[in-house]
Amino acid sequence: MNRRDFLLSSASLAGGFALKSSLFADSRKASTKNSKKPNVLFLMSDEHDPKVLGCYGDSLIESTHLDQLAKQGHLFSSAYCQNPICVPSRASIVTGRFPSKVGVFGNAAEKEKKINGEPVTLGNVFRDAGYRTEWLGKEHWGGDNEGLGFGQKNVAVNRDIKASKKFRSLRKKVGRLPQNADIYDFSTDLDEDSIVADHAIQFLSNESEQPFFLGVSFRKPHFPFLVHNKYYDAYKDKVPLPRVTQGMIDDLPTQNLKHREKYKVHEMSDSQTQKARDIYYGMIGFIDDQVGRILSKLDECGLREDTIIVYISDHGEMAGEHGLWYKNAFYEASAAVPMIWSYPKILDQNKKHSAHTMLLDVFPTLCDLCSISKPDVLEGKSLLPILKGNEDGAERVAISETYSNPKVPGRMVRKKDFKYIYFTDGKRQLFNISKDPAEEFNLVKNPEYKEIVHELHEICLKDFISPS
Repeated sequence: MNRRDFLLSSASLAGGFALKSSLFADSRKASTKNSKKPNVLFLMSDEHDPKVLGCYGDSLIESTHLDQLAKQGHLFSSAYCQNPICVPSRASIVTGRFPSKVGVFGNAAEKEKKINGEPVTLGNVFRDAGYRTEWLGKEHWGGDNEGLGFGQKNVAVNRDIKASKKFRSLRKKVGRLPQNADIYDFSTDLDEDSIVADHAIQFLSNESEQPFFLGVSFRKPHFPFLVHNKYYDAYKDKVPLPRVTQGMIDDLPTQNLKHREKYKVHEMSDSQTQKARDIYYGMIGFIDDQVGRILSKLDECGLREDTIIVYISDHGEMAGEHGLWYKNAFYEASAAVPMIWSYPKILDQNKKHSAHTMLLDVFPTLCDLCSISKPDVLEGKSLLPILKGNEDGAERVAISETYSNPKVPGRMVRKKDFKYIYFTDGKRQLFNISKDPAEEFNLVKNPEYKEIVHELHEICLKDFISPS
């Protein structure tokens, strides 16, 4: 019996025992059912460009489970991270504040544990409201998982991941370069994201009267670009190559030009780009299957009706667009994120919203949906009025920031049709996303848009923090 079969078998036995035991408590459950707060299942991937989902318009990707989740809920087509790099974005999600406001400017904050002891976090607020709070999988908050209110169960997850030496060895061999994108043919049970899903399934199998807040955080489709051959074969030589013009290259911000040269992505052949992009799609297909396994267990345990589900990613992946790979850019493929909400008990189904939203909005929205008082320090704005159909959110503004080069920080503002990008070295860009979704035509020097540039620049500079 392999590890997954053992876990699922154990969970099944535990579930059977709990079912028998529950027969003696039906009357007690019936009296408390209406007063119990909803559960929260917080699903998160890493580096997922929202365009690579069927529900966001991609006809190639096989994302059956996330597409179905979107049909059962609300999809936000214009959601943005607050910093297009892992640790700052995740720190922002967990604190409900801009990463610069909590002193997290880059991934180095993970070693420094910058937000350790931060008094207001998503985990602590829900724990104090009576929830079982756990976070399984990738953390990368810039703080201690338990210290941020998320319990201790991730210790076992990390132990099992560490024990998966065959997969970890291959990850290390492939490294971060898309030029080294590769496949494997051993069991997907050894894949770290499969291990995370196993533990999530085990958690859901343990019945409790106490509501839960369960975060499930996958590493894919973050590099290394590595996936089982089954998922690669589904997209081999099928994913279109991005259109990259010399004009796009010439207009890149300085930090993006440096990244392009540092990792020699400007030297990648079409065949290397093709393989890496095919594998990127395969990685998303794999994550969709893990999400499907978890949602299936949620249904099997009879928890679906009383569970709020949110799916997001911490940022996107350029995957060759504009001649770039990874994140660290304000272009849509990097700064935009998928955002799907589902809670059919009180929310309509199959709704799509074009309002500009932020990952900052997740914290206050969850508080509202669970009838928990929102901490005063939160900088996001609850999406509940949009989810309930009381407003369209047309006036909302999304802001993102970057300190990838601490000497030349930058900010992005999205308002209505336009996106404005500013770096302190003077680099500026303006795109009309509704007319130019590929962000090919920089309008910042066009006098016709002078007033728009001025308006968005003023928004951009407000509360812009220097890392020094």
